[in-house]
Amino acid sequence: MPYDKNGKNIEIGNFARYINTGTEGIVKDFKNINNEELIVLDNNLAYKPNLIEIIQNITQKSNNKKIEIKDDEINLSNSEDIDSCGAG
Repeated sequence: MPYDKNGKNIEIGNFARYINTGTEGIVKDFKNINNEELIVLDNNLAYKPNLIEIIQNITQKSNNKKIEIKDDEINLSNSEDIDSCGAG
């Protein structure tokens, strides 16, 4: 059984938070990839157990605002100076 960053057992159905980004979810599965046990949350992403924290409940975030941006409002003139990368 894997343990979270605080030494708590991680079990399927636990509420958990990925400590690097604050992503919260429900533990859905355990995967063993390249001899490393990973925790899969209900967002279908896998995390190292030592970067997971078991929590009591999931924080409900509500942001119902819709933002509309039109193509002619985007200025990419300095885009060559931007180093783009994915999260993580």
